[in-house]
Parts: sequence; C-alpha cells; structure tokens
Amino acid sequence: MCLIGYACKKDNCSFVGKTWTEHLKHLKDSHAEPIVCDVCCKTFKRKDYLRHHQKIHAEEREVCRCPREGCDRTYTTVFNLQNHILSFHEEKKPFFCDYAGCGKVFAMKQSLARHAVVHDPTKGKLNLAKRRRPKRSLASRLSGYVPLKAQQRKVGVTTGNEALNKPAENEFPTVETLTLH
Repeated sequence: MCLIGYACKKDNCSFVGKTWTEHLKHLKDSHAEPIVCDVCCKTFKRKDYLRHHQKIHAEEREVCRCPREGCDRTYTTVFNLQNHILSFHEEKKPFFCDYAGCGKVFAMKQSLARHAVVHDPTKGKLNLAKRRRPKRSLASRLSGYVPLKAQQRKVGVTTGNEALNKPAENEFPTVETLTLH
C-alpha cells in the first residue's frame, strides 16, 4: 500500500496531510511545543508573542505616557493607552457583551472580541483584519508626495476615534524610555 501525502512522524499519530501546507498546519495545531518565558514561566504559542512579552521584564523599555494633565499613567502599547483614555478619561465604553447575564462593557472593539472567547471558544481566533492602506504606485512613492492621510498619521495617534485624534488642549502621547530599578 502506498500512501500519497505527508505523514506525521510524531509518536502515535496517524495523520497524513494531502499537501505540505496541510501537514505543517497539523504539526502547528496538534504538536506545537509551548514556548516558555525563562523569567516568569508564562507560556506562548509563538516565538514572536514571547519576544513581545519579554519587554515587560526589561530594565529599560519604551512606554507611552498619557497626555492628559495630572495623569502619570504609562503603557507599553498604544492600544492600551487608547483604551485608558477612552474608558478612564472619557468614560466611553460603547462595546457591550450581549451574552445573557454578562453585561460587561469595553472601550475597544478588539477587547470585546477577545472577551467573547469566554462565552464561545470557537471565537478564539480574532479576525480583526487591519485596514490596509491602498498601495501607491512606484512613481507616486518616488515623487516624494505624501498623501494627506499619511501626514495625519505622523502628527498624532491614529485610532479611527476622533476624540483620540484631537487630544485635549493639543496634548499628544509621548513615547519615552522608562528605567526600572
């Protein structure tokens, strides 16, 4: 008998993928070894998630400081800063969980999507495709012309939320290096 395909070579696994891609997906989904942080022992499915996580253990790290007067909060991601401004300073939480009896509310759509997994594990994969900018032609890129939207992105935090694009009193979040002792 001749099997056509790619057989899994892991012990006690009889999977045979029809394509190399199917075989690799099987290995990733069924046999992936957890990747462990050597500082706190937290586990991750991907090396890039671990690399991102390890920034919290660094003695120096870039942080985004809240631009609001009197607020000294800092965040390691712009997403978390945006969430803070919306939920704490502006008290905006327009995204609510409609699962019966839950009632949790969120400032960011992504946070609601991440929360939905609690009620329905099939929603485990976030499908929040980032809005891609239309590709500019080579001639346009070489000309040095900068589209208006790109100019706006360089000025402040781009969130799609007008309240964050126009911070109070012309304040913008600052990125700085924080040294931990």
